[in-house]
Amino acid sequence: MGRRLRAPNKLLRTRTSSAARTGAFAEHYRALVDRLTRASEVTRTALAKDQLRRKKYYNRRVRETTPFGVGDLVWVLKPPRGKDITKLAHQWVGPARIVPDAGYDERLIVHCSFLVSSSCPSSSLGTVAEQILQELAREDADSQDENGDEDAET
Repeated sequence: MGRRLRAPNKLLRTRTSSAARTGAFAEHYRALVDRLTRASEVTRTALAKDQLRRKKYYNRRVRETTPFGVGDLVWVLKPPRGKDITKLAHQWVGPARIVPDAGYDERLIVHCSFLVSSSCPSSSLGTVAEQILQELAREDADSQDENGDEDAET
C-alpha cells in the first residue's frame, strides 16, 4: 500500500496525523480515535473495578480480626526460596516487633495476613494440655481393651 503500518494505539498518541487532514479518511479517522478512546476508558474502569474486588477478597476478615498492635511480637511467614531448599526448612521468621508507621524508613513491610502472634495465652495452653491428656487417656484405654481381649482369647 506504500505506507508503513501503524498500531491503532499510535493514533491516540498522535492527534494531528496526516490521515486526519485528508478529506476522505478524516471521518473514519475521527471515528476510530473515538472508539479507541472509549475502549481505553472502559478498560481502565474495568481494571479499577477488578482491583477493588481483588482487594476486598484479599483483605476480607483479615484487617478486621487482626489483634495486632504497635509493639506486639509476631512471627512473619517468609517461605524459603532458592536452590537446595527442602520442605522442612523454617518458614516463620521472628519474633519481629510491630512498629507504628513505616514512613520512609527502610523496614520490612508485611501484610497482616502473613503475621501470627508469637505469644500464646496461658488459657489456650491449658486447653491444649487438657486435650493432650484426654487423647493419652483414650489411647491407654484402647490399648488396655486390646490387651484384655487378647488375654480372654488365650
